[in-house]
Amino acid sequence: MLKSFLDCSNSIMKNFIVTLCVAGAATIASAQEAGKNLLLEFLDINKTVQAEFIQVEPDPSMQTYGKIINAARDKDPEWFAEHQSSSDAGTPLPYHEKLMTKKEYEGYLKSWDKRKIVPVKGKNGKPARFEVRLTEESNGNFVINIPEVPICLLQYSPKKNTFKCMMLGEAQFLEKVDAPANSSLRAWTGYEWKGVTKGTFENTKLNFAIGRTGDGKYGYIIYRIQQYSDDEGGISDKRYVLRFAPVKKAKK
Repeated sequence: MLKSFLDCSNSIMKNFIVTLCVAGAATIASAQEAGKNLLLEFLDINKTVQAEFIQVEPDPSMQTYGKIINAARDKDPEWFAEHQSSSDAGTPLPYHEKLMTKKEYEGYLKSWDKRKIVPVKGKNGKPARFEVRLTEESNGNFVINIPEVPICLLQYSPKKNTFKCMMLGEAQFLEKVDAPANSSLRAWTGYEWKGVTKGTFENTKLNFAIGRTGDGKYGYIIYRIQQYSDDEGGISDKRYVLRFAPVKKAKK
């Protein structure tokens, strides 16, 4: 059941008009704050909290604008790729006359604003809930435990400010996230790590982020795992977004 539950989440997320990336939009941190346990801003040690998978549910009207955007992409792929790269990931595409008319663009933005962030439901029609627990290892590292979720167990080293997984390698601190209100997950702040592991037959790219919503009501745990080969390109791209509560106020 859990596998189909996760596959459902990925399918809906991938069909969203603008791809959800881990950070959405971020500000590069001037210092990595090595030695500080950034996880303690969001989780208490040995305190279990409830979490659920969520997805971004676009307004039905977005299908109309998706067709317009896809038509512009197909008409001039090279221009579209350049235009798309000029916007922050996970936010609406900027206006351009080659993309759509000004009137259509106004409707596109209104449709984008109507998106909802909702729990992913299992086969029983109800949201599946999971326990999340932060534990400290004897070596001074920390682990975010989510027992029922088949996601690689990541060990966090406050000293190095890195995440490490035996299967996926090490993820280095990348950015301090400050996503705006028009990002896919709406306003949220936190931190992101990124790592690339080269294999004999395929390579793996891991993004991990943790943060809290702008209103402080929820916390986010976000995984993105991409597998690809140098010859054949992309093999798989999986995204998992968990929302948890309660969220502690940041420790000074």
